[in-house]
Amino acid sequence: MEIRMLHQYELLPALHLVWDVFADEIAPSYTPEGVAEFQKFIKYDNIYTMCQRREIFFFGAFQGTELCGTIAVKNDGHISLFFVRKQYQGKGIGRMLFQCVYNYCAQQLCVKTITVNSAPQAVQKYIHLGMHVTAEEQVVNGIRSVPLEMYVIPGLVRPVKKKSKKPIIIVSIICMVIVIGLFVGEVKLLKSIQKNIYDVPDIYEEFAEEPNHEYDLPNEEKEDSTDEENLQGIESIPEKIEENLSYEITEDTYSFSDREKKSMLIEFNVTYPVVHGLPDAGVEAKVNEEERISKEVHRQEKETIRIANEDLRNEHESQRTQNETERISNEDTRIKISEFINARYPEEIVFSKNATESLNLLAYSYGLNNLKKDDEVVISIMEHHSNLVPWQYVTTKTKSRLKYLYINDEYELS
Repeated sequence: MEIRMLHQYELLPALHLVWDVFADEIAPSYTPEGVAEFQKFIKYDNIYTMCQRREIFFFGAFQGTELCGTIAVKNDGHISLFFVRKQYQGKGIGRMLFQCVYNYCAQQLCVKTITVNSAPQAVQKYIHLGMHVTAEEQVVNGIRSVPLEMYVIPGLVRPVKKKSKKPIIIVSIICMVIVIGLFVGEVKLLKSIQKNIYDVPDIYEEFAEEPNHEYDLPNEEKEDSTDEENLQGIESIPEKIEENLSYEITEDTYSFSDREKKSMLIEFNVTYPVVHGLPDAGVEAKVNEEERISKEVHRQEKETIRIANEDLRNEHESQRTQNETERISNEDTRIKISEFINARYPEEIVFSKNATESLNLLAYSYGLNNLKKDDEVVISIMEHHSNLVPWQYVTTKTKSRLKYLYINDEYELS
């Protein structure tokens, strides 16, 4: 678990976490006015401005790359936001975040007290962290809160880490060993008692053994029974061939040839069974069509695998004689895509690995060279990082402005 101060590009995910936990656990006890006031405070533009002025500092807890919890403290030592995802609560993450803020307040902000306006249901958690209530519950702008505080003592600064579970594990292992030992001893004791009670005299031992009768079968019968036993699944079903059927089965061939390709020749034949003589001509046509279609689908699957294995190799890495063929095939694809999207020239089509690479390429090539001071880039608040971080960097470099489209109460862009 890593606890550290958040970077600017991590503010938006932190605010999403705050809203998710608030909406699930706290909002039901707030009035609509209180929920609206909280939404107003955690808007990205508001938080971003406060961070730029160094009025508020965000810290986060990371499990790998996942943000599990966040805490925000103002420069006067007041905790403004403190939220941990539900699935990570009760695992010591909140205590580590609080200790991180305590250390920062003692060493960097140099404040004498840490304060917080806690939601009523979280008061006991803050008391458990060492804070104490300073006033009764209050309601401001529809937000219910209980004020708490604690004194900051530099001598109580300590590293941020989880409490060690090693002693608990050692005690648990010792207890398990003792229980297993007692269980094994009890089992041995019971077996010994049972043996003494039910010990059979030697006179009856000869009657305890049952005779083992073996019967010799002819060799042919043995082999047949062995073969039948070895058959499994559909092979174990006896074969039955009906005679005097009203229809017959022949074979037909489906051929395909495409000589219009510029880079390759596609030509193949598919053999499939054809049924003749069914009483219902419609059923017969349907059976034959489905059989032909299934063969064609199978052929297309094999062709797709062949193209993936052979024709889609990276032309710059391959050293085989197909280099030129693959290059021509790629250029044919570029031409077809340019015609499909009505591009002016095929050279305008650039292939990339994925959408993230494409968005970065657009931002760093077009954005850095064309955006000017006071230009505006507009994206929605719901964008993935791949369409957010590049524009944050570009607008900072070009001194342009990044604007966001927010969502309303109906979760629609407004």
